[in-house]
Amino acid sequence: MRSLFLSVLLALAAVIASAAQAEPVVRVNLASEEISAVAMDGHQVWLRLRPTAVSRLQAIAQQHQGELLELTVAGHQALKFRINEPVGPVGIQINDPDPVLRQELLALQHQLLQGDGSR
Repeated sequence: MRSLFLSVLLALAAVIASAAQAEPVVRVNLASEEISAVAMDGHQVWLRLRPTAVSRLQAIAQQHQGELLELTVAGHQALKFRINEPVGPVGIQINDPDPVLRQELLALQHQLLQGDGSR
């Protein structure tokens, strides 16, 4: 009896896990060229986006309300969240970015502070 109960629980867990994995995820990559400023403080990073990137994110958020959004920056996963409200013109806050993304953003911050007008 106990093994039957355990088998049913395992089967139910597998069904729930496969249903959760089947949920659609909207994937968006921000290229470094879409970022106009980077600020860092401890384990937090803030990105100010160029107007075209803000417009793109606003359109995506409007079309995909209630869905999961996975945001990558320069190819590195930065955030994953459910779209519950429209995207405003504010920046993006990333808490505890992975070390590779942090290094990438430090380099971008340095480049932007040097006044590279190509971005």
